[in-house]
Amino acid sequence: MASPFSVLLIPGLLIPSIVFHTLRSRIEYAGYKCLYPTFIVNLLVGDELAQLAKQLDVTGPVVLVGHSAGGLLAVTLARAKHPNVRAVIGLGTPL
Repeated sequence: MASPFSVLLIPGLLIPSIVFHTLRSRIEYAGYKCLYPTFIVNLLVGDELAQLAKQLDVTGPVVLVGHSAGGLLAVTLARAKHPNVRAVIGLGTPL
């Protein structure tokens, strides 16, 4: 049975998405589709938030897992009430 949502892993400031490789493997092993953002490194000076919102428009229902500053982006998308955000999990997110 397919999962009703995907998991999007959002890295922290200056961190490439590949740091989530082990976590991604475990999430996929558990049966969930796991995604990385369309940007390579989270710089928070580009249009990361807009890129994430655009990505969510096409991914369908998603749980956002953000590390540090990536968690801030996830919370911002949830607070904006993006219709595809089902939940947010922050890993060391400064809130």
